[in-house]
Amino acid sequence: MVLDYRWLDETPTGRILTRMTKDISSVDSSLSVTFAGLVEVISTLIVRLVGPLIFTPLLIFPALVVLAAGLLLGRIYMKAQLSVKREQS
Repeated sequence: MVLDYRWLDETPTGRILTRMTKDISSVDSSLSVTFAGLVEVISTLIVRLVGPLIFTPLLIFPALVVLAAGLLLGRIYMKAQLSVKREQS
């Protein structure tokens, strides 16, 4: 593969700098908007998850009980479903 370095000799430096500056500014403008959206989503998620726990810490214990019951019932259902599917096939 032969590289053609004449492009740097033939193209004026001002044109190269202008092109690079426009490319960087287009990336920077979209990057800042995207990052602002990301920060907004993350902060909303944190407030919605942590906020209720701060104001009602006693609800953590019933939530853990419901979680454990759900996991237990899910395991029982999956084991029962496996034998039923074997019978059907």
